[in-house]
Amino acid sequence: MDRPAPVIIDELPAAASPPIRGLVAMSAVFWISSFAVLAVGDMSRAPDRALAIVGMRIALTALGMGFCLLIHLLLRRLHHRGFRDRVIALVIVAPVCAELFAWANYFGMEVAFGVPVHVPAVNLASAIGSVMQFTWLFLAWAGFYFALYYSAESEAKERRAGQLRVLAQQAQLQALAYQINPHFLFNSLNAVSALMLDGRIADAEQIVTRLARFLRHTLALDPTSDITLGQEVAIQREYLAIEQQRFPDLAAEFQIPEALVNARLPALSLQPLVENAVKHGVARSAPPTWIRIAASADEEQLEVTVENGGGGQSRGMAEPDGAGVGLANVRDRLARLFGERGRLAAGRLDDGTFRAVVSLPLSVLR
Repeated sequence: MDRPAPVIIDELPAAASPPIRGLVAMSAVFWISSFAVLAVGDMSRAPDRALAIVGMRIALTALGMGFCLLIHLLLRRLHHRGFRDRVIALVIVAPVCAELFAWANYFGMEVAFGVPVHVPAVNLASAIGSVMQFTWLFLAWAGFYFALYYSAESEAKERRAGQLRVLAQQAQLQALAYQINPHFLFNSLNAVSALMLDGRIADAEQIVTRLARFLRHTLALDPTSDITLGQEVAIQREYLAIEQQRFPDLAAEFQIPEALVNARLPALSLQPLVENAVKHGVARSAPPTWIRIAASADEEQLEVTVENGGGGQSRGMAEPDGAGVGLANVRDRLARLFGERGRLAAGRLDDGTFRAVVSLPLSVLR
């Protein structure tokens, strides 16, 4: 099984710009509304020139939308600049567009009303009034533009924040799930070395073969995915078979009902519990020792129990019950995946047996 490719944070969406469809729709509504109001007003003054007036207003509407497109392109180039810089650019560009649009409107009106085209004498007051009239038109459009822009930016930030939360959770789950105990590897290799020095080459080869098979199974898993209880138990069988080479008196017992073989659980969720049982139980107890993995379920909840016991625990070597890093990682992983329905209860019973119980929502692979 190929391991999943890591998710690259640089591939997250870049900062937002107004969606082109929304921009076109907003501009169309804005200018068509303006066209309707102005065309009706013009036709009320010269009903006999209605066709020419409609044609003139269509041309001016197209010109206005063209100016808005230029403003959009300018603001997009200033996308990474501050809001103040974009407003300053808009204040500079809008009057220029307004002046050009005012002249186009003047000549268009003369053509539409059948008046001979001529360049009028321009005075300062009329020029300022004309520019201001159409400047406010472009500024009003810019207001809608910025509203659309910040709406898109807000949605993009929410998406990026959601994706970053997912990435962070995946990274944490991977860190929690990739828990192949270094002590296990170290002890397994030491066992191989000791067996070879004793001339037990066949036993050493058996450990190496089982270790390779175990690593192949565990390293190929996606730690953020689910596997069946049957697959998880098969991995733990491989693990315990290796440990039985180190601890010949270790007995492994599996009580998995056939009806729960296809129950789903997070990959390698039992591995830290079994490692904990070996490291803090089997390795520190007088033989014979044993480990039991059992499963049970009701209609909504699956429970998997890992228990271990032995002939007696060595003094001065016990750690506080449930305080191991492996147990804490399993508890944290279950809480992140299932909330209050994912739990780990761990502790020592009166007879000295250490029990860890994983509880999670029951889901069966069909």
